[in-house]
Order: sequence, then structure tokens, then C-alpha cells
Amino acid sequence: MKSIIQNGFRNSLINIPTERGRESLVWDFRTNSRKQMTKNFEQMKSIHQETNRVLSAHYEQLLEVRKYVDEVGQANWNEINGLKQTVNHFREQCNIRLENLETRTNTPPTDALGHR
Repeated sequence: MKSIIQNGFRNSLINIPTERGRESLVWDFRTNSRKQMTKNFEQMKSIHQETNRVLSAHYEQLLEVRKYVDEVGQANWNEINGLKQTVNHFREQCNIRLENLETRTNTPPTDALGHR
């Protein structure tokens, strides 16, 4: 089993593209010395740090957008509630006026209009 793994690593190259895609780190298990592996590790570490920096900036922007969306959503919700209250108040006023008309006359306006 150990020889199969060693043979697999010995014959393989691993290509690791960088963020810009212009260059890539090639990990060759046959020729890399300790010094070269340290250099490759430092390159991969810098790529990882750059990726984290870019992602954290996007994450901060995402939080700002989410905050804005929440504020707009709350404002819209408040506006909808205000409109509901206005419609309910208008409906109540219409019902009160309709009742007043029905009590003043013998024929309710709904009957006079043929809606009953």
C-alpha cells in the first residue's frame, strides 16, 4: 500500500492556480526539496491570505446591503400598515354615514339602489 501511494505521488504534478490566473504553483513531489516546499508553502499561504482579504471585504459589503434591505423592508412594512389603517378608517366612516342615512329615511340606501 505504501509503495502505491509513493508511486502515485512520485509520478504526479499538482497545479494550483493563483487568483489572477497568470501563474500557477506546480507541486512536483519528485524534485521538491525542503527549501522549495517552504517557498511553495509561503506562496500558498499568501494566496490564502489574499483570498481571505477579498472575501472579508465582500462580506462587509454584504452586511451593509443586508442592513439597507432590512431598513427598506421595515419602512415598506410601516407604510403598508399605515395604508391598512387608512383604509379601515375610511371603511368605518363609510359604514357610519350609511347607517346615518338609513336611520333618517324609511328605505335603506342599499334597498333603494337595488343591492339587497
